[in-house]
Amino acid sequence: MNFWNFLRARGNWIDGVWLTDGQQQILIAVFQGAALRSQRDIEGGKIYELRGELEAQPIPRKTVLDLRKKRLIETNHKFPSATFLLTSHGKQIAAQLTNGQGSNPVSASDFVQKE
Repeated sequence: MNFWNFLRARGNWIDGVWLTDGQQQILIAVFQGAALRSQRDIEGGKIYELRGELEAQPIPRKTVLDLRKKRLIETNHKFPSATFLLTSHGKQIAAQLTNGQGSNPVSASDFVQKE
């Protein structure tokens, strides 16, 4: 993302991390019990979806990859369908965004190695 796109993106600094509105909504949804999943299609492409109780909503690949790069989510690396879990930092930020109103989701506590 270049500098000007960064300035135009709507979002907030939360706990030292810039999160767009869309990234915040995904963290909140996962914290409140939705499942963020990736699945391979028949041609080998990846589809990212946020699955709630009633429906699956497509999620842009870039949004998921940005959350991984910021180390807020991590995958369980299953094939052909993987689930993304909140890291301990992702869970902490989601708790701040929701004032602790979540379903205490399964998280990848200390799963991501710090460099």
